[in-house]
This record gives sequence, structure tokens and C-alpha cells, in this order.
Amino acid sequence: MLDLKQAISAALKEFSVPLICEAIDNYHLVLTGAEYYWSYAWTLGGFLTTKYGSGKKSSDPHKWWQFLSNNFDTERYTTNKGSDELTNAEKRARYEKETEEMLDRSHSR
Repeated sequence: MLDLKQAISAALKEFSVPLICEAIDNYHLVLTGAEYYWSYAWTLGGFLTTKYGSGKKSSDPHKWWQFLSNNFDTERYTTNKGSDELTNAEKRARYEKETEEMLDRSHSR
């Protein structure tokens, strides 16, 4: 993993400060909001550098991109998605399916 300064510099090569801050704000919302099931807390360096898949290909998207406003949908992270009885495994499976669909849409642009 890159050190924090390298992670921030790499992110700034592709995205503006306001967009990165917006993604961080959206991530904070789902991480700390009681109505959301997201519970994995990244460090800032991890947030900016963690990728989907193996992460070995430069074309692998960063996970934080899902928190950019054009990709972000709070409904993906709510604890109540049509059923109060969803298990964590069901929530995770739904999240992974929705993430895969989001990635497919971003690759087709």
C-alpha cells in the first residue's frame, strides 16, 4: 500500500479535492449512520488505494469511487431494504451484486 502522501497524490491526479472530500463525506455517512449497515473503517490511505478484485491491474477501479456522488446511492447501504429480516450475509450478497452492476455500468461508458 502507498503511504498517505502518495495515496493522496495519486487520487489528486484523477479527481479534484472537492470530489475526494465528497466521497469521504458519503463514506462517513454510511459508516457512522445508524440506518446503514456499513461497518468497515478504512484509514484514509486505505480508503484512497483499496481496489476491487486483485487490485493488481491499473484498470481495476478503486473501491472509494462508489462513494463519489455520481455512483453513490444511500439505498445500497441501508439496513432496511424491503425486509427488516435481512441477515448480514444477505446484505453483503446484495451489496456485492449491486457493486458489480455499478462497475459494469462504469465500464460501458
